[in-house]
Amino acid sequence: MLAIHEGQVVIRKRQLLKDINVHFEEGKVYNLVGANGSGKTMLLKTLAGLVRLSQGKLVYNGKTLKREFLPNCGIIIEKHQFIDHLTGLENMKLLADIKKVATLDDIKYYMSYFGLNPDDKRKVKVYSLGMLQKLSLVQAFMENPDVLLLDEPTNALDEEYIKKFQELIIEFRKEKKIIIISTHDKFLLDQIADEQFLMREGKIEQISLERNVSREL
Repeated sequence: MLAIHEGQVVIRKRQLLKDINVHFEEGKVYNLVGANGSGKTMLLKTLAGLVRLSQGKLVYNGKTLKREFLPNCGIIIEKHQFIDHLTGLENMKLLADIKKVATLDDIKYYMSYFGLNPDDKRKVKVYSLGMLQKLSLVQAFMENPDVLLLDEPTNALDEEYIKKFQELIIEFRKEKKIIIISTHDKFLLDQIADEQFLMREGKIEQISLERNVSREL
C-alpha cells in the first residue's frame, strides 16, 4: 500500500498540497482528475519522493519514507527529458544502467511494443512528440515497477497505441501493481479506472465513477 497521512507541501510560502489523506492499494488503477494547477502533478511528485512533504508522512508497504525516493517506481511526470544526441535505445540503456534491473531484451520488447524500432539510428532530437511519448512509456514500464505514476501518459498517442497502453495497464493490474494515472482522457478512465480522485486547490477527495469499470477491453 502507498499512502500519505496528514500531508502538506509548502514551497516558497505557498501551500501546494493541503490536508492530504489518501491511500492506494495493490491491484487497482486510480485516476486523478482536476483543473490545471489543482495539484495533480505535485501529488505525483510527492508520492514519488521527488518533492518532500513539509508535514505528514509518506508510507509505502508499512515503511515511512523520509528522504528516500519511492522504490521500484515507473514515472512519467511533466516534459520528456532525454539526451538529444543519443538514439532511443541508447537513452534507455543509460537509464537501465542506473538500477541494472531492465535487460536489453526488456528494453527492446517495450520499444517494439510501443512501435519504436530499437535499431533506429536517428537521435531523439528528431523524434516526433508521439515518439517521445512512447519512449517515456518504455522507460516507465521496462523495469517491471511495482508502482506506476503516470501524468497524461497517452498524450500524442494515436488510437492504436492508446489501446495497447490500456492492455498493458490491465496486465499490470493483474500483477497487483499500484497504478495512479492523471489524465483528461475520459474514455481511457471509463475503460480501466477502478477509483477516481478529484484534486481541487491542493486538496483531494474521492469521487464516484460515472459507470461500472470494465475489467477487460
